[in-house]
Amino acid sequence: YFLCLYDFRFFFSRYYIKQVEDIAQRTDIRTMDFDIQQPILIEEAKRIGFERFQIGYPDGSVHSTTGHQANAGDRPFFKKAISGTSNIADVLFARIDLKMTIVVSAPIYGADGSIQGILSGVTSSSQLNDIVSNVDLEYEGYCFVINKAGEKMAGIDYTGIEKLDNDLTKENISGIEGLVKVEKNLRANIDR
Repeated sequence: YFLCLYDFRFFFSRYYIKQVEDIAQRTDIRTMDFDIQQPILIEEAKRIGFERFQIGYPDGSVHSTTGHQANAGDRPFFKKAISGTSNIADVLFARIDLKMTIVVSAPIYGADGSIQGILSGVTSSSQLNDIVSNVDLEYEGYCFVINKAGEKMAGIDYTGIEKLDNDLTKENISGIEGLVKVEKNLRANIDR
């Protein structure tokens, strides 16, 4: 087997964060009127390739372009964006979609420069899997992506699963000791 270690945000950061930031600064999005925002965001999601967008409010509530509502105030992507930092979250189980997703978020600024809310683009984690599965190895093996905690972000089928796979937290590592050692070494070098 083979382990590819990338900070998965590399795949999405340049393009998707910029796209979400640009949309978040549109005058019609900055109105914070969901009746105005929703049809625009549905079209933008199709154009960019997100499954949906959601608008987050300072109280933590989010309204999705699918018509669903939830509270994301406890999620790291929400906390970062509402504090002014655009970001891509680690793969997470979405409460609205009930599946593993990737969330790209940016603050929405009002005319006075204050943060009025956040805009988040949401897509299935399978999109990252598609990228990783297209890595052409010159030998037998496979590729996957882990985050700083050692959780697999891509290279695994998360259909119907709510928790990220992590070899480092498995009690029985019989047969994968070498893989765990490599993951620990690579994880130690993330962000160096």
